[in-house]
Amino acid sequence: MSADPGVQFTITEGDLEPAIGGTIYRAATAAELLAAPTVTRYPLDCTNASTIHLILKALTGSAVRRLTSAWVVKANGTWIHTWVTGETVATFNGTWKGRVEIGWPSSRPQTAPSELVDAFTVVQQPDDG
Repeated sequence: MSADPGVQFTITEGDLEPAIGGTIYRAATAAELLAAPTVTRYPLDCTNASTIHLILKALTGSAVRRLTSAWVVKANGTWIHTWVTGETVATFNGTWKGRVEIGWPSSRPQTAPSELVDAFTVVQQPDDG
């Protein structure tokens, strides 16, 4: 599985929009590479997956956040996280690295990069003073 490097997402402290989402990819098989040599990845079919979580790890310190997300189209590996109150508060400020965790019926989770994010930042609300 692979991710698009350099993708960044920023949200202001306290905001609940925009939602964040992405597509989970898998590497092309040998047969797929023979048929289309320039296509090196395909969306991961998550039809049988049960859950999806957004995992954010702070770039400084050891904080990790595990946020429940939702599938958009499982067969295409697309997902979305809609922010809820408390997820973008001041204690969440900073830059985070993002991955997704897929829950399979076997109860064996799979953590995967997504096209989602190379750096995820929650910025402080500007001072109105």
